[in-house]
Amino acid sequence: MRNLNENTVTDAVLQTISAETDHRLREVVTSLVKHLHAFAIEVGLRPDEWMQGIQYLYDAGKMSTPERNEFILTSDILGLSSLIDMIKGRGVGTGTEYSVLGPFFVEDAPEVSVGGDMAGNNPGVEVVLSGRILDEKGKPVGGARIDLWQNQDNGLYDVQETHEGAVPNLRCHQITGADGRYGVRTIRPVSYKVPDDGPAGEILRATGRTAWRPAHYHVWINAKGYRPLVTELFPGDDPHINGDAVFGVRDSLRVDFSESNDEAEAASYGVKFPYQKVDFDFVLVANQAVE
Repeated sequence: MRNLNENTVTDAVLQTISAETDHRLREVVTSLVKHLHAFAIEVGLRPDEWMQGIQYLYDAGKMSTPERNEFILTSDILGLSSLIDMIKGRGVGTGTEYSVLGPFFVEDAPEVSVGGDMAGNNPGVEVVLSGRILDEKGKPVGGARIDLWQNQDNGLYDVQETHEGAVPNLRCHQITGADGRYGVRTIRPVSYKVPDDGPAGEILRATGRTAWRPAHYHVWINAKGYRPLVTELFPGDDPHINGDAVFGVRDSLRVDFSESNDEAEAASYGVKFPYQKVDFDFVLVANQAVE
């Protein structure tokens, strides 16, 4: 490692990686080092700029909590989260498209029976969100767990509020029966700004970007024998549908909120009619279907 310069230091670093290193880890770290070094050379990265990047990582770590992960938010606004979803979705065929997880997923959300109430006393436009979980042949998937979460009428997620009883709110999970059906009474989500009071917000402001996301429902489905599905559903008429700050919108995930006067369904879900209805079938891909 003597007489290192900018033309030789990359190879010097790579030569220190042991031949016994796990193959995939070696592949990822090797490529990471190559691209990081190439990036620094390409832009002529100055020491003060490098230190600013280090400070960003420090600030993001200091701000992150189990309820808000600033690193996930950073990945989101840089489009990396969506790119990973697109890579993950290679070859899924007719399966539902992936979309971003977001920074506000919470484990152990309460279980609500199919046809139950996720909205509670939250103000907002009442919605029946329902459908089926199917395989690629159109057969129902029983025993699937579907996690649902969304923001409140004030634009905030429950974990962004600190008052007593704030969490959990407008989040739940269900287990499908043999018919593969899921369904909840909820409210219509609203457009909102991603949290811009931290390092990720500084990037958005510095680059003249919007922090707005179109309204959406978050969905995470897990079923034995199938690839986990993390995705979102978007009102197709949302004013921010073409300017999502985290690049999560897919045409196939745009849904209609139709007016419904189905008295039987209204009584079943405990909603007042007329109410809005979203019906969407999620299609899972079998584990062995994609390498």
